[in-house]
Amino acid sequence: MIDNPNYSGIWAPRKIANPAYFEDKTPFASLLPITAVGIELWTMTKDIMFDNIILTDSRATADAWAADSWNKKALQEQMASSGEGALNDFVVYAKENPWVWVAIVA
Repeated sequence: MIDNPNYSGIWAPRKIANPAYFEDKTPFASLLPITAVGIELWTMTKDIMFDNIILTDSRATADAWAADSWNKKALQEQMASSGEGALNDFVVYAKENPWVWVAIVA
């Protein structure tokens, strides 16, 4: 290593007195209960979807919510997708890729 004659040790910030500083001994005592949560989800892929988000500390509440909403919706989606077949898959693909129609007509 190259010696540095101006080296004066590890850098540390200067400590400046703050007359407005105070320490709250009970920071959570003044907080109100949380009644809502905002979540911002970004994705760059069109096939990723977020739906039915629940935040709870109760397993029973989560299970009841899932039985009332998610399980029914998943069953409906499964039943709807199982009977559509290859023709519907082709139509969906052709909507996203219109050049397929040119290949079929030609």
